[in-house]
Amino acid sequence: MNKFSIGLYLPPYPKKFHKNDKNKYIFCLGSFINHEIMIFKNLNIKYIIIPYNIDKKEIKKYTENIDGLFICGNFPGSYTNDEEHKMHYKTLIQLMKSVLIINEKRPLPVIGECFGYELLINFIENKKKYDKSLFKNLNLNTPLFYKKVKYLEKKYKNKISFFFIDTVFLMNDYSKTNYLKNDYDIISHVKINKLDIIDILKHKLFPIYLCKSHPIYDNPKLKDEFFYFMNLSYNQRLLYQKKNDTFKNLKYKTIKSPYLNELLPKIRIYQI
Repeated sequence: MNKFSIGLYLPPYPKKFHKNDKNKYIFCLGSFINHEIMIFKNLNIKYIIIPYNIDKKEIKKYTENIDGLFICGNFPGSYTNDEEHKMHYKTLIQLMKSVLIINEKRPLPVIGECFGYELLINFIENKKKYDKSLFKNLNLNTPLFYKKVKYLEKKYKNKISFFFIDTVFLMNDYSKTNYLKNDYDIISHVKINKLDIIDILKHKLFPIYLCKSHPIYDNPKLKDEFFYFMNLSYNQRLLYQKKNDTFKNLKYKTIKSPYLNELLPKIRIYQI
């Protein structure tokens, strides 16, 4: 039975959908992550909600005691100017800084999905606040749909992907970035309204994935890889805690995964 845990970083409830402050600091849960939570429950994965209005001093306690992080989506559209969303992004910056430090010691896989994908691109580009100029707004009348995606890394290929989007990141803008193009590979892209849009990006070394689609729900290969690293993270986290290890004696090696039946040559893992 799996005992590892995943942190859920949920966005604020968009202000345009409530007219008073009674919904302040309410998180988007419900349908935005129902499919994923069902999968977590079926796999006996414990999930922990990480509130965006927590004290920064508490962030390390969360990241040191989870084995994966899921940065969730929001309603289609750009919700970045209200107090809660600004706080949400500022907390994300601190959260991801902690995640990157941990990934130097043990794998801590991350998926930024939909709106989470946009937030991570902003973080990677070292934006102090959400910069909507990085993205293209599609102004779709029907933002929810399924579509076949083109995969540059064939091992992640699936039959069809699920989208609930309005704001996208274009293939043409990838080369214009300062840091994203150096640290992340394009895994897949999709054409919508004649625009070539990046669907999935993956960190060159760490198990960090940026996804416009919903891979936990519709991409079995990426989902299995993510859960593999969660399991690895859990085992190593317990080992370090048991030995009170300070991570000084770590060695890096490429992993052969019996779980995935293939090599993951670009991912470093960590063994004592």
